[in-house]
This record gives sequence, structure tokens and C-alpha cells, in this order.
Amino acid sequence: MSYNTIKFRLIQKEDAILIFKWRNTPFITSFGSLNRTVGWEEHYAWIENTVLSKTRKAYIILINDEPAGQLRFDKEELYSDLCVISVYLIENYTGKGSGVIAIQKGCELIKKEWVDIRFIQANVLRTNKNGQKAFLKAGFIHNPDSDNDKHYSYIYTSKK
Repeated sequence: MSYNTIKFRLIQKEDAILIFKWRNTPFITSFGSLNRTVGWEEHYAWIENTVLSKTRKAYIILINDEPAGQLRFDKEELYSDLCVISVYLIENYTGKGSGVIAIQKGCELIKKEWVDIRFIQANVLRTNKNGQKAFLKAGFIHNPDSDNDKHYSYIYTSKK
């Protein structure tokens, strides 16, 4: 997989149906923190909030110009130096190293968009071993202080 084949574009309202289909597949649902499917109204409200949000940047991951997943960064406050990353690839794009590259390129992108970011946190379900490996390969380190029953936390310290 070439590093240059992965690109991002901001999520738009027109992406609602595509993301709704992805979000409710058993594969994606099994890795989500909600661990359940969502209804259309709940999903569309999330899309509208995401598109308008100043504390969230969400992107469609494009692999060879084909939509392949979602990458999202969330801040609690507008001027925070910490954001939380969330990423998923649809099933037929997993296991090829694309997730690691998407995480790395996504972190580079968000540091340019939100120049105040110094820390990027990933919360990965304890059962998601492949996700844990992907974040470690992408340069994150395990943050043992924030373990809980549901997930492990990883931190990426931005180099300025």
C-alpha cells in the first residue's frame, strides 16, 4: 500500500447515508464504544452536529480515491491542546496496513488544522487487538494511567 494512496476529505451532510451503512455493519459496530447500531434520526443528528462543529473534525478516508472509512478528531473545548482520535476502515480495507497509514497521515493533518494540539489520545476497546497494534505502529504509546474495564488508552505526543 503506497502512502500516497490514502487521502481525506471532510465529511459533508451528503455522506450521511454512506456512513450510516458503514456504522451499522456488524464489523464496525463490534469495535465502537457504543457497541450497538444506531437509528437514522440519531445518526443524522450526529452528522449535522459533526459538519457544523468547531470541536470536531471528521473525514472520509479515501484509499485509491474510494471511500474506505472514517477518521475523526474531537476536542472537549475549542482551545484544548488534547484531542481524541477515532478511526475505522470498512472490513475489506483492513489487515493491509492502511489503518496505520491513515492514523499517521490523519495526525499530521490535524496538527496542521488545529495548531494548538500537543496530545492525541486514542481509546481502543480491550478486545480490539488489531486496533491496539495499529495505534502502537502509528507512534502512539500505551497510557496505563487511563485503563478502564472497557478500553486501553494510547497517547501520541505531537512534536512541534
